[in-house]
Amino acid sequence: MADELVKWRVEAGVGVATLNRPEALNTLNRDTIIQLSDRVRHASSDPSIRVLVLGGEGPRAFCAGGDLKARQREYESGEGDQFADVLQQLFTALDAYPRPLIAGIHGYCLGGGLELALACDLRVASTDAVFGSPEVTIGTMPAAGGTQRLPRIVGVAHAKEIVFTGEKFDAAEAYRIGLVNRVAPAGEGLSAAITLAELIAQRAPLAVTGSKAAIEKSTLLDLHDGLAFEQELVAALRNTHDRREGVLAFTERRPPRFRGT
Repeated sequence: MADELVKWRVEAGVGVATLNRPEALNTLNRDTIIQLSDRVRHASSDPSIRVLVLGGEGPRAFCAGGDLKARQREYESGEGDQFADVLQQLFTALDAYPRPLIAGIHGYCLGGGLELALACDLRVASTDAVFGSPEVTIGTMPAAGGTQRLPRIVGVAHAKEIVFTGEKFDAAEAYRIGLVNRVAPAGEGLSAAITLAELIAQRAPLAVTGSKAAIEKSTLLDLHDGLAFEQELVAALRNTHDRREGVLAFTERRPPRFRGT
């Protein structure tokens, strides 16, 4: 479909949403953001989708950021900053996503594209990936959470250098500073992310979801309250089918058959 700005497929419990504007380096315009938001919300409400992967179509980019030509037309039209409104809705949906979210990165991952990757739980990059936060080179600054998520992932000093300079860096540097979890061969960022997603999808879904919630709370709570929250989640799992199935499968030396209940 000509208007399929975000391709979508589901297989083996893994949903894959792929930005589909390769001729524009998968830059984000208003319609693309709206379609991606819809995909994320759909996946969020479907527990059969155990892991969601984000990727980019074509050989050149995961996402090279916002569509600056579209932004310029928006400014000239006097219609206001509609881009910012829908972008906020997308990142709200990403933040609310309850299960693992993985970015499969190749080629350019710049500006809003980097912020999109930062909103994921895990990032897998191929060796041809190029990262950067170039907003200061065009008179602005990260506007989709980059100044908040980046230092939480790579530390304050690395984040300041990335944002203050606007310089690009490669996958090896991204791995060194902890921005990406894994590095794959050139062009295989998305496929490697899907492989990781398939592994996670085999695990007990409620346990994975609870683990994500507990880890995210760890940045908001002191240790005492964080441990209490963890124990609440552990208690909720105790009488589930998957908890019983996991123990039984272990004792019977067979793969578990998790149902998400």
